[in-house]
Amino acid sequence: MAYGFRILSGLLAGAAFAALLPAVPAMAQAQAQANSAYAQGRAARLSGNLALAETKLRAAVAAEPSNYLATYNLGLVFVQRGETGREPQRSTAFRTATQWLEKARALREAQKIDEFTIYNTLGTAYLALGDLARAEAMFKAGLANKAKLPPRSQAKLHSNLGYLYGMQGKSGEARTELATGARLGSINAAANLSKLDSVIARAAPAPARSKQP
Repeated sequence: MAYGFRILSGLLAGAAFAALLPAVPAMAQAQAQANSAYAQGRAARLSGNLALAETKLRAAVAAEPSNYLATYNLGLVFVQRGETGREPQRSTAFRTATQWLEKARALREAQKIDEFTIYNTLGTAYLALGDLARAEAMFKAGLANKAKLPPRSQAKLHSNLGYLYGMQGKSGEARTELATGARLGSINAAANLSKLDSVIARAAPAPARSKQP
């Protein structure tokens, strides 16, 4: 009886395994569709065709919800819309961007993907919405991993954090971050640093005049 039970168990296991076989090609097909739609969507985004980009990237995410790059790029589509739009469409675009970017951030962390530019992108979107607390948290999270970022991405983080500190009236912290960003090659950081220095110079008290005898 025991021998017969082992045979029966083996048959059941084999049947269960066979039932899984059709799922493997289906998963591979879904991933291939997602990768193709992602590539087309990213190309459309970079060329400025945001309507086509959104369509393709939504298709990629629908085919493979765990696709980090497709989800991230869909967020970038709405960032670009926000950067070029007017109110109220601008704010709507940035709010939608943060929703997709937060999903992408969760995927990055769950899958332990070694990619950290999303923190600057997400921080920029929050900054555009006036959510300075969340923006600062994202910029700092990016800088905590700046050793894994290229100099250009590091420069953007320092530049944006410096700009945020300037908005908060923290001129000392702003100058430090902007100077670092400028040293790393950020044109925006250099321009904002120059403006900040001009503001600081104008706010400085004039030197006392010596009395004439």
